[in-house]
Amino acid sequence: MKATRLFFKRPWIIIAICVILTGVFGFFITGLGIDNSIRQFLPQKDASYTRLTQTEDEFGSMIVIGVSLESKKGTILTPENIEVVRKITDRCLDLNEVEGVDSLTHIDYVCEYDGSISASQLIPDSYTGSEADIEQLEGRLAEWSDMYNRVIVNDDNTATQMQITIHSMTPEEKATSKITDAERQQKILEQVRQVVVEECEGQPLIYKIYGDPVVAESARSFMISDLAALIPLVIVVVLLSLFFSFKTVDGTLLPLITVVMSAAWTMGLMALLGITFTLVSSVIPVALIAVGSAYGIHVLTHYYVALDGVEGELTREKYVEAIFAGLKEVMKAVLLAGITTIVGFISLVSSPIEPLHSFAIFTAIGVGIALLLSITFIPALFYHFYSGFAFD
Repeated sequence: MKATRLFFKRPWIIIAICVILTGVFGFFITGLGIDNSIRQFLPQKDASYTRLTQTEDEFGSMIVIGVSLESKKGTILTPENIEVVRKITDRCLDLNEVEGVDSLTHIDYVCEYDGSISASQLIPDSYTGSEADIEQLEGRLAEWSDMYNRVIVNDDNTATQMQITIHSMTPEEKATSKITDAERQQKILEQVRQVVVEECEGQPLIYKIYGDPVVAESARSFMISDLAALIPLVIVVVLLSLFFSFKTVDGTLLPLITVVMSAAWTMGLMALLGITFTLVSSVIPVALIAVGSAYGIHVLTHYYVALDGVEGELTREKYVEAIFAGLKEVMKAVLLAGITTIVGFISLVSSPIEPLHSFAIFTAIGVGIALLLSITFIPALFYHFYSGFAFD
């Protein structure tokens, strides 16, 4: 008890440190990177992932953005539509990080030349868009239907697709890059989308863009929208629960304030350490608000019990005694509850899935921070402000 009194001798210092750290860590949250790429959910040390990276080293990248174009007016095999495909292909090939494009205008065609097998382009350099050229193209597609059907064109030749292959970053490039691989892919996707939109404008074509980068982009959008909806919802639910439990302003707000502070510290720490935010990590703020508020509730409950047990007039000395008595009564139980929760989250690091590691570690850190704030920040507030006295 003597050590506890000594620790809280200058409660305003504890309050100031907590508020300042919240502001500092909160400032860094804006720099938190988001990575929702599919590959991060693959076991990075598994033999299958190693084979994947080795195959890419030998045969090229497998990260692909797909673009499909569907004609609104019959066949896709018209000079105007083919020209759109050519322009999109040429512009995408000029983009940085694009390794290659397979499309109607840029794909091999195996044919006989001077008595031998030769590989040329499906649409030759002599193509002019004449009816004869279109008939030749249709004949080549029909001749090699196993090669081109449902690869470059669909069954009835009303749509075509192209595959844009993105450069796969090496571990060395990832280590030295100023942006994450997910951010790089997102940037390329935006450039490809801009090209497609510009070239299809005013054309009788319906375009669709797909692939892993598009899935990651959609996952990012869903994650942000979920956070925007879930965080206010869980705050309202916790506030209502606290209000109906304590029916006091401090009992309603203080447990929530501590977990919001712990969430800010945790997210800011992730940003400082360069840890990206993933679909799994998006659970951290909601989990901290739901789980971390329990420690503040325990501290406040014993605080109120200690106040109710004060006999006679409530003086300054009795009020301070009640604060420390309640804290002493709950300290052991709250510490044990926090430790078991932290250990439970830490156990997830045994999973081979990389995003679960950061989720486990930083959720455990967030729980530890919420626990620490509950037994320091809340008593310091009561000691300094709620007593109505100024201490030396």
